[in-house]
Amino acid sequence: MSYRPSAVRLVVDGEPVDPLLLRRAIDDVTRAVAKAGARPGLGVLAPTTSGIAFVAAADACRRTGATLVLQSLYARTSWLPIACEVSEGPSGPRVTPRIASTQDRFPANTAVACFTSGSTGDPRLVLLSEQSQEYQYRVTAERMGTDDTDQLCIPLPLSHAYGFSVLGMARLTGARLWVETTHDALTIMQRLTPNGITTLDGVPGLYSALLSRLERFPERSKAFAGLRFRGCGGEPLPTWIEEGCARWEAPLHNGYGLTEAGPNVALNAPGHFYPGTVGLPLPGTEVMIEESRNELLVRGPGVMSGYFGVSRPQQRSDGWLATGDQAEWRGPALHIVGRLDHRVTIHGETVILADVEALVSNRCSVGEVVVDAIMNRRGTTRLGAMVVSAGETDLASWRAAVRDLLPPALRPRVVVPVEKLPRLTSGKLDRGAVRSVLSEHAAAVQGVAAQGARHDD
Repeated sequence: MSYRPSAVRLVVDGEPVDPLLLRRAIDDVTRAVAKAGARPGLGVLAPTTSGIAFVAAADACRRTGATLVLQSLYARTSWLPIACEVSEGPSGPRVTPRIASTQDRFPANTAVACFTSGSTGDPRLVLLSEQSQEYQYRVTAERMGTDDTDQLCIPLPLSHAYGFSVLGMARLTGARLWVETTHDALTIMQRLTPNGITTLDGVPGLYSALLSRLERFPERSKAFAGLRFRGCGGEPLPTWIEEGCARWEAPLHNGYGLTEAGPNVALNAPGHFYPGTVGLPLPGTEVMIEESRNELLVRGPGVMSGYFGVSRPQQRSDGWLATGDQAEWRGPALHIVGRLDHRVTIHGETVILADVEALVSNRCSVGEVVVDAIMNRRGTTRLGAMVVSAGETDLASWRAAVRDLLPPALRPRVVVPVEKLPRLTSGKLDRGAVRSVLSEHAAAVQGVAAQGARHDD
């Protein structure tokens, strides 16, 4: 396959984008970012919205040699060598010049920079080369069997590694790209029916919501089951969602990746399908399970060049990248057992629980705080918190401070006030007990909400 950086056939929220309009936007943004100083070594901050401005920014970076910097939920960009920022204006893409706040520059041939949380818990900026990205798009498209007859639907932000990789495949293959910004399950289901969409990619929560819609509108199951590919990633896939889709004869093609690996590592696909796993490693990507901790190691052309501003090597001396995930083989395919540390994935982004705990403890007027992951009925991962609080006043002040400190996705949805945190006999925090209490409270809250909904019906 040849790489075609301007070949995207784009549809945004069901509205086809005029190819001439898109080409003009790319040309205009390219001239504007070049005038603002975008060039190799400097970055262009990508829009947070998905649409024409994002595609134009990505192509402008390819033309100028600048690095496209994908924004994150909770990472600062003021310390980066950014020449300008592209955003969606009222009459089209808007380019705002910025003054680079550091003398450092992105290494040569850095095509994309994506935020993720590193092993220390600090937000890190992963550097990916043009070669690593082209490799990723090519082997993923080959595994999926994607070509220019496909229509790819992604209710995912283009600014996340998952969504960005699907955009890259559309560029490579000439497939039509349906970008959805609402993420509403009913809208997605309606979109599938008349438009000839062939593939759908989403997080487990999307498929949970689609299952609920299918129960109410079973006549729509034909369009869902008729998709050639139903990709799932970004978060661990609960077994009940996988089994629920299979009952509708619409198996999910679960996969595994991480930003540091480019992002895709393994993937199920038609002809390469192993239920209960994340599939076979992609061609050219090596994986190994380290014996002492069962940690998954990855090596290959898609792996990052490193983290920006971090001088020490991130890979082992033999080139293997430690993922922090425990894995096992199930036949020829990989199964991810869980995290080695207390990291969780929310909306496709890796979150270090200790980071959130430190933020809401050190800047709020309460005692100890412990944060852990809980999963709602839709299979979506959220955060819950156990807070040592002297009373309702302190707790109310803490909640208000959290609203100011954290974006909505990182705010604890379930908060349990306690006099003291549960601990083991050794004195260490009993995270198992914390998780159990938070899950019980979450289930109770969901049960009350469900009863209220039934009563309203």
